[in-house]
Amino acid sequence: MAKRNRNQRALPYFVLAIIFFIVVCALYVHEDNEDGKIIRSYTSYPRITTQEELIEAFNGPAANYAVEGLALSGTPVNDGLKILTDEYLILNYDCHLLTKSLVRGSDGYTILQGKWVITPAKCWTSVSDEILLAEGIGLDKNEVTFEYGGYGTMDETNCVETAWEQLENGFYYPDGMELNEGDRRYVMRGVKVGDKATFAATIGDGKLDVLPVADSDMVLINGTVEQLVGFVYNQNDAMTRLLIILVLSFDLVFWGMGIRCCIKKLKKGKKRSSDADE
Repeated sequence: MAKRNRNQRALPYFVLAIIFFIVVCALYVHEDNEDGKIIRSYTSYPRITTQEELIEAFNGPAANYAVEGLALSGTPVNDGLKILTDEYLILNYDCHLLTKSLVRGSDGYTILQGKWVITPAKCWTSVSDEILLAEGIGLDKNEVTFEYGGYGTMDETNCVETAWEQLENGFYYPDGMELNEGDRRYVMRGVKVGDKATFAATIGDGKLDVLPVADSDMVLINGTVEQLVGFVYNQNDAMTRLLIILVLSFDLVFWGMGIRCCIKKLKKGKKRSSDADE
């Protein structure tokens, strides 16, 4: 009988969890459908793959297009570390500081001591004054987000010879390779002159407005339209979200049952205290 009573008390919380799960799933199914509409629309837009096609669309009536693989040009930025041989329109410098002197194992690779910490105050970005798709047609560098595939690698192929001894695994060590506490290392990534831009945009009437993908006006570097819209699902992975919802739903059950149990114990404690006082 006591077990049946406990089950009856828990039933409202299970019902609440199931209702919560169904409602939130319905909302996410709706969002996934919206994501699907974005993907279907972006991949169905007329594609612009040459400067001539872009200029024609730019001077014509406004319409939505998928721009794919247009080479970028503009005035190259100065390399703040003076080590790169390529020309860049955007350069990000991420700086790490060594908090303890590095100690390696006998194999020369295993790190026994030392910790690198990214230091925002010593990171910076250089951006060209203009980033062009064709003569007179550019991207608003302050409005768009460039997605260019994470960290670049620096080695003998894109760095000056005098920097080679300070390069290791894509990092540049300006303070040398002894690696003492307080030393810096940089990883640099960016958009080169000639890199290919892919994005969706409303183009026409002398304007170009990049359309949002994954909550930002995204321009993908050296990728396809299909890879661009793939960021929608990368940002909103349906299976991961459903698992989180399921966990939260049953957390709600046990949380509610726990609160009820605590209240019941408090009431019993007060009753015992009252009986003892009498």
